[in-house]
Amino acid sequence: MSFFHLKKLKTTPRQARIYLFFAVLLIAAPTIMYKIVPSQAGKMLVASGVMQGEPFEKTVIYLQSHHGYGAHGFIVNKPMSEADAKSLQFRFPMARRFHYGGPVGEGEVISLLIPDAAQDNGFKILNVGTLSEKDVSAYNDLVTDAQLMRDAIVFSGYAGWSPFQLNREIMRGACNVIPYDPVYLEKRGQRAIWDKAVDKILDEKKDSLDPL
Repeated sequence: MSFFHLKKLKTTPRQARIYLFFAVLLIAAPTIMYKIVPSQAGKMLVASGVMQGEPFEKTVIYLQSHHGYGAHGFIVNKPMSEADAKSLQFRFPMARRFHYGGPVGEGEVISLLIPDAAQDNGFKILNVGTLSEKDVSAYNDLVTDAQLMRDAIVFSGYAGWSPFQLNREIMRGACNVIPYDPVYLEKRGQRAIWDKAVDKILDEKKDSLDPL
């Protein structure tokens, strides 16, 4: 019978410094990228023809946040069917617009886009769960405000990206970034909003080529 004895691996001071360097670099990478790569938060993300199939084909997404730790946004041109919106209509009887916000947390994470003239883009987005837990009175006042909820959009789920994932998708041409415009929140069909956004992309590309 033979026996195998495993030698205890010893880490030299030099190796320890190397391990520490890469550990710190890994932790700091998102923060470094946040400083280097410009944030696209507050802009619109438009799916290109490269992106085929559900859930992002022909979508226009409002990017609520975008930084070194990832990105977060809502599809603005996918209204839910009456049947799919039934449970949400029960929770928000004053609301008139129900949208599929994205594949993450669909049916569980509910957000409200509320008109707010004090904001740069003219609205604010609130997480329903966080608001109801933090201040149930404010939540009740909000969802029973007929005038406010008439113009609100109720999102089921959201679109999310891990660190650098969205940047890679933009670089490979899966989507384009354009400035926000209130027209993308109008009550139009999914294809009509996407066509409008694509026209904007083509106009911007044409303008960049004209001086040449």
